[in-house]
Amino acid sequence: MNELPNHNLLGASRCFREAMDHLILFAKTDVTILIEGETGTGKELAARAAHEFSDRQGKPFIPVNCGALPGNLQRANYLAATGGLY
Repeated sequence: MNELPNHNLLGASRCFREAMDHLILFAKTDVTILIEGETGTGKELAARAAHEFSDRQGKPFIPVNCGALPGNLQRANYLAATGGLY
């Protein structure tokens, strides 16, 4: 069974292992990672793990529930985070 210590992510399938390999690989680069999935599938846990594997691990991790935001605020949030709003 594959486990990422301290991240509450646990799985053994080939698909899970590949997803975790990609997560760790991408976390070590300077790219934006989009994590999608159904409610309760561990998206925030995966995001926290990516943050911990990244160069930004010492900086704050701020989860955003985009499903709770109206479309115009989602765009504003994204643009502000990427420096493109103002």
